[in-house]
Amino acid sequence: MSMMLMARAMAIKTGNPLRKLVLIKLADNANDSGECWPSYRHIADHCECSRSAVREHVGALIALGLLAKVNRTGSNNGKGNASNVYTLHLDSPVPPKSTPAVQPADRSVSSESTPPVSCSGTRISHSFDPIIDPKAVIDGYNDIFADLLPAAMLDADRHRQISRLSSHMTRKSTGAFLGYFEKFRNIAPDFYFGGEDGSGWRASFDYLMRPETLRKTREGAL
Repeated sequence: MSMMLMARAMAIKTGNPLRKLVLIKLADNANDSGECWPSYRHIADHCECSRSAVREHVGALIALGLLAKVNRTGSNNGKGNASNVYTLHLDSPVPPKSTPAVQPADRSVSSESTPPVSCSGTRISHSFDPIIDPKAVIDGYNDIFADLLPAAMLDADRHRQISRLSSHMTRKSTGAFLGYFEKFRNIAPDFYFGGEDGSGWRASFDYLMRPETLRKTREGAL
C-alpha cells in the first residue's frame, strides 16, 4: 500500500462514486511505484459490486489517463493467464467534466456474483499497517491455479498458514501473496503440476504455504 497514492486517489474527481472507490482500492493495493495486480473478483468483493462493473470502471480510469493496464499470459508452457498488471498515474487530477458518462448498469450490485463481505474485509486502510485479506489470498490462489492445482477453501488452519507465511515476506500484503503465486506458476517445472514423470503428484495451497517453497520460488530454485 502506498500512502502517497492513497492520498492522491482521495483528492481526484472521477465523476462517479463507485469509480472513485475502484481507484482507491487500486491505490490501496499498489506499491510505491504505482503497480498492483488484484483480480477483478478481489476488487469487486471489496467494492461490493459486480466484476462487470469493475471492468467498466477500470476502462473508464484508463480512458481518463489515471490508469494503465498490461495483460499478461502464463510463461511456463502457457499455464493459464496471469492477472492484469495496473500502473496508477495520479500526478494530475482530472476535471470532472472530462470523465466518461456513467452507465446505469454500473450502479447495480449483483447479489449472485458478490456475496456479503465482512466489514473487516472491505475496509480501506488509513494507517501504515499491512493488509492481508485471507479470503482474497485463497480466491487469488484458486484463480491463478484454476485447472492446474487442487482448489482450496478457507478455514481456521489456512488463516494461520497465511499469517505464518507472511512473516517470511518482505512486503506483507495480499498483493505479495498473489505475486508469489504467479511467480510459482510461471517458473515451476511441470513436475509440480502433475508432471512428466507420471507420478500424478501436484502441489497444493498447503504446499505453497511452506516457507521453503516461498524461498525456492523467490530464488528461482524450484
